[in-house]
Amino acid sequence: MTKQTDINIGNYSKERKVKGATLQKADLIVRRKQDGRLFLLEAKTVGVQVDAFKRIKECCDKARDWKSNTELGKPEVIAVIAGFFAEQNLSALAQANVHIVWEHNLDTLRQLLDKA
Repeated sequence: MTKQTDINIGNYSKERKVKGATLQKADLIVRRKQDGRLFLLEAKTVGVQVDAFKRIKECCDKARDWKSNTELGKPEVIAVIAGFFAEQNLSALAQANVHIVWEHNLDTLRQLLDKA
């Protein structure tokens, strides 16, 4: 996927490579029906705290990379997370302008995707 229009409005795609400065896989891509906005989702689960740093770094790097591609129309990046994350992990996501959705509160994801 190299531009926003590669996904039709109101549709989604699972595990697809998205072009930023590099080509990196998104776990889920959604193009919102109401306004055509593009959402790129990353799912991260961590069983031990030491792995959280690597998972968060991956997510932040992808977000910065994807947002550098103007053809994507300023995509929103969402991290759906579960497990052991420290406050500094969450702060890093916030600084990269990544929405955080906890797996036990998927209503937050629905609200993000349903906004008009």
